[in-house]
Amino acid sequence: MASVIWAQREQVYITTYCSFLALVFTSFLIYFVEKDANPMFSNLGQGLWYTVCTLTTIGYGDIYPITWFGKVLSSVCIIIGVSVFALPAGIL
Repeated sequence: MASVIWAQREQVYITTYCSFLALVFTSFLIYFVEKDANPMFSNLGQGLWYTVCTLTTIGYGDIYPITWFGKVLSSVCIIIGVSVFALPAGIL
């Protein structure tokens, strides 16, 4: 397994980098979209928590979007999360 990861390290780095960018970008977006309408998104940390739970498909349900755009953004975030975890499986 380690030799496969080492041989495909460039693809693994790119996937990790894209995953991190998606996490940060989506966290900021969901916070700025929901902060005025939704008291559950009171700070950027709440946006980050929600995005981590959504991208990893854990989905605790303690924080959720209530605006239309927040729900659309969450749907995109779910699709990105599934793709982020499926892509390394295809590489390895």
